[in-house]
Amino acid sequence: MPPCNTDACIVGKLAGLEDIGDYVGDGVAISCDTGEDTGDGVTNSTSVGENTTNSGRDLASDSPMEIKIEKERRSTQASTAITRRKLNLYISDSDSSDQIVNIVLNTASKPAGRPREKASTKKARRRKEFQDTKVLIQQINTYGDTTLSTLREYVDQKKLSLEQIEPLFNAIRPRRDDAVFKRPKGHMVTLRTTKSVETNIRYTLPEQLVLKAQTAGKNAISRGQSEYGRTPPHEDITVLFLDVGLFSLVDIDTMHEWHCLKKNISAVHKLMKWIETKPQTETRCKILKRVQKINVYTSLKSKSGETLVQFDDLTRFAGEMWLSDGCVVVAALKVADAWSRSQNSGRITQVHVVDPVFLGFQDAADRARMLDTSELLLSTVSQSRVILIPVYIVVDISHWCGAIVDFGCKTIWIYDPKHNEEYLNAVTTIMTKKIVPVIDQACKLTIRRSSAWYQDDGHNCGGFIVKWFETYINVAHNTKVAEDLVQLTPDFTSAKDLDDCRYKMFKSVFMDVTS
Repeated sequence: MPPCNTDACIVGKLAGLEDIGDYVGDGVAISCDTGEDTGDGVTNSTSVGENTTNSGRDLASDSPMEIKIEKERRSTQASTAITRRKLNLYISDSDSSDQIVNIVLNTASKPAGRPREKASTKKARRRKEFQDTKVLIQQINTYGDTTLSTLREYVDQKKLSLEQIEPLFNAIRPRRDDAVFKRPKGHMVTLRTTKSVETNIRYTLPEQLVLKAQTAGKNAISRGQSEYGRTPPHEDITVLFLDVGLFSLVDIDTMHEWHCLKKNISAVHKLMKWIETKPQTETRCKILKRVQKINVYTSLKSKSGETLVQFDDLTRFAGEMWLSDGCVVVAALKVADAWSRSQNSGRITQVHVVDPVFLGFQDAADRARMLDTSELLLSTVSQSRVILIPVYIVVDISHWCGAIVDFGCKTIWIYDPKHNEEYLNAVTTIMTKKIVPVIDQACKLTIRRSSAWYQDDGHNCGGFIVKWFETYINVAHNTKVAEDLVQLTPDFTSAKDLDDCRYKMFKSVFMDVTS
């Protein structure tokens, strides 16, 4: 067989040889026998693999230059090897030509490095998904296929009474599990927008996340004003939540409306439960029916005056909550109106109420005009006239106190349910600076402190004030002018008596503003 001098043959011959025999060429050592002993073994001194037998003619035909070129080519290939992921390789040290390589992988991890999900976790997740689907189907069967768009229509049309809005409110289910509490990002919808916006939404996100989304939407609107010189509508603003979806700012606003409705609906239910604990009467039945038909956001005007009362303020009568100025003023107006209608003679025949809002006017002329009214209640003196003044103060806390101007005994009585010296001083200052200058200067009035019930809670100050007004009129009407009215009532009253008084106030205010 003729000798093979091609590069392929040389590569094949040198594939497993290294530093064999004597020095040949450029550092390649090869040892071979004479031609007479062709066929005898040529052994690699490093003992890699089995004995390799070559022909003497074949080795002789490989020139030193060809061997040198092949050596350089192999060296270049080795230096440019690609870096790959390291594996745990265990190579056998035996002198076998079959090099067995064991590659050991961690079977507890996925290729991406995440832990393998347990079977129990998978079952729990699937069980929860199944339960959520059942709840959704039940809601659709009960309330119909209601979405945020349906809720938005009812809000725009002011259909917000309890009997109208509660079915829609219950059909929108809260969603928390897959809402990521990270900062949402607001964007304007442009031609480059590729993500699809969520539609037919039947759930709402947590309130704190909705508030963050509204802030992100406002920031996107501000950027739109700077870039385009116009205010983009909410329909053109989207808010992106990580792992949740892309939402229109209109839907985000509707979610916020849902959370506001949740508070109002909860307050109405609490009010109804409180009313149901009271004795069964015709008035109670009327109240329960009217409560369900009133818009939860409406403002109601008093028939006894020009005072407005929010429906939400009426729900504050139930539970441990302070009363708004509208409720306190209307309750005082009802006391004054009832007394004026029933008494045509006696020491007290005229009872009037000053709205505490007027005490907050900064301009002295406007304040005096509103306090005195067109009937000149303060600037003209009548011995049979009494003026009730609820006084709202802020010292260390917001608090209701009371004052009564009694022209018959020439006294301004002041009362603080907390019996606090700082509160009484604050009321005295208000009377001195804002009420006394309006009164006829010929009438000299003395400011005195009345001792009445002590308030041992933090929410019934308004109720104590109205109760004090009513008690003072009843006692003063049957008392001589010269008699002292400092010790007007006992120091304490029972919780039941106070709750009954609170319910009486609620009935008078509610029936006045809703009739």
